[in-house]
Amino acid sequence: MQKINLLIVDDSRISRRQILSLIDTEHFNITECANGSEALEQIAKQDFDLMLLDLLMPVLDGIAVLQYLKDKNINQKTIVLSADIQIATKTEVMELGAKAFLNKPPDKGLLNSTIYNVLSLTE
Repeated sequence: MQKINLLIVDDSRISRRQILSLIDTEHFNITECANGSEALEQIAKQDFDLMLLDLLMPVLDGIAVLQYLKDKNINQKTIVLSADIQIATKTEVMELGAKAFLNKPPDKGLLNSTIYNVLSLTE
């Protein structure tokens, strides 16, 4: 299996470490960013198969990242991971192009199955 280029965007180093502990890291080339601005810089430099995106971050938040990608017609597969459980927020991120929305902290099985489903892979 070819390694999957994965971008993890979360201002919390602890959250990024938690995500890494839940996924099978041997199948991924992982890049980490602490805010949306860093994420957009990385997306401009490299193609990512998938982005795991937090919403509440300094500098540039997850909603702004999704809006930018949509405005520029950049098709970046994205799973949003957020503690924000409002229906309006979930609806907004899906309308902006996210493929899935998972509550933080994500369940290991649900996170992995969602990753594989979004990438259309079999586990």
